[in-house]
Amino acid sequence: MKRSSSKSRPQTADQVDAVQQFIDELNEMPEGEHVLFGMVKPAEARDGLMFAHTGACGGWIYLPASSIASVARGEPAPCRGHYHVTATIRLKPPTTEGAETFAKVAALHLSRLHQFGGGKLLSDLVCGPHQHVVTDKYGNQRCVDDIPFGG
Repeated sequence: MKRSSSKSRPQTADQVDAVQQFIDELNEMPEGEHVLFGMVKPAEARDGLMFAHTGACGGWIYLPASSIASVARGEPAPCRGHYHVTATIRLKPPTTEGAETFAKVAALHLSRLHQFGGGKLLSDLVCGPHQHVVTDKYGNQRCVDDIPFGG
């Protein structure tokens, strides 16, 4: 089978500008930035929102608007038979020594979860009813059917 040519069309000036703008933004990002991606929903208090990892709507936490530097709406994500809005949330940097310590501890735990989860959080995989998550020795996960006891 003959492969098609790998030549691509030349980029437009707008495309080149968009790529350069993205590269510039990456270079300007401060180290230790705290960015979350997950599901969001309104909070009872109108001065913040509720956040949970994608697919895990049993563990919502409140994020006050005063702690959020920016937020960008994402696509709806399925979650146990329904959908939630997703968002990328950039948190403001910690302003006290205690907050800095908690941020470092959270980042440490998150990196450990990613290590065990093969690059994704264990809570990212949602199984159907009568199923559970199985993780192989390489960190890959899949859903398997529950086996009823006693036949």
